[in-house]
Amino acid sequence: MSRRVGIAVGLATALALSGGWMAFDAARASSHKSDFKLEKARVERGDVTGRVTATGTLSALVTVQVGSQVSGTIRELGADFNSPVTKGQVIAVVQPHRYSRLSSLFDQFCTCFNDADAVIVAPVYAAGEQPIPGADRDGLVSGLKARGHRNVMALEKSEDLAGLIKGIAKPGDYVICLGAGNITQWAYALPGELEHLGEKAA
Repeated sequence: MSRRVGIAVGLATALALSGGWMAFDAARASSHKSDFKLEKARVERGDVTGRVTATGTLSALVTVQVGSQVSGTIRELGADFNSPVTKGQVIAVVQPHRYSRLSSLFDQFCTCFNDADAVIVAPVYAAGEQPIPGADRDGLVSGLKARGHRNVMALEKSEDLAGLIKGIAKPGDYVICLGAGNITQWAYALPGELEHLGEKAA
């Protein structure tokens, strides 16, 4: 046997063995299928997005009650200067709000009630402030009188308001409560208190 023949026989034998092994390996792989499926995808750039789904009732973490305060000058109350209290006239009840506000606007406070037929001045609603000399209830009463108002009264406490009103008001008069403290509660309670005083008098 020549050298070429030997080489050819060796190559043929190697090819035969390789083919047999590949066929055997393929058959073994097909008989043992994996539970996992391999998927391929191209790598891409993009944003990561997360979604959260929830059910229920929305409620605020913090609830804030918002109110308002109004201050200014009364332009007109529908009465002549220094006119006596008669039917249909105006009685103003004022509760100054804060000593600092009364002090800085004292002259305006002393003149803005000139068109009211009567003025009842309540103690200042301090709102946490310390008293300022002269800028208090008695100071405002004196200031109103000094500027010409002839019917000004000081209110000692809210419980006295109904009795004071009953003593000067007539049917058909208007009682206007002005302020930014707790005078709103006084105004709501006043009709019932006046009615109660009327029942006691009867």
